[in-house]
Amino acid sequence: MPPLQTPDTWTGFAERYLFALDQLASADRHSLEAGNGNRNYSGIRSSYQRDHRTDRLADWHQALFDRLAGGPEEGLLDRLLGHQR
Repeated sequence: MPPLQTPDTWTGFAERYLFALDQLASADRHSLEAGNGNRNYSGIRSSYQRDHRTDRLADWHQALFDRLAGGPEEGLLDRLLGHQR
C-alpha cells in the first residue's frame, strides 16, 4: 500500500515537514552567526547543504503539490514555495 493515502495524512505531513524545514533554516542561520570569523567557509558550506537538501527533497515537494494544489491546504504550499532553502 502506498504511503499517505488520505488527504488528512498529506496535510499533517506537510505541516510537520514545514516545521522541520523551519528548524533546519534556523539551525543554518545560527551556524552562520556563530562562524567565529570564518563566515566565508561556513556560508559556502551552509549554502551547499541547503542546495543539496533541496535537490534531494524535490520529489517530496512535487508530491505535496500534486496532492494539495487546488484545495484548502494551498496555504501550506505557499509556505513551501516561500521557504528559504
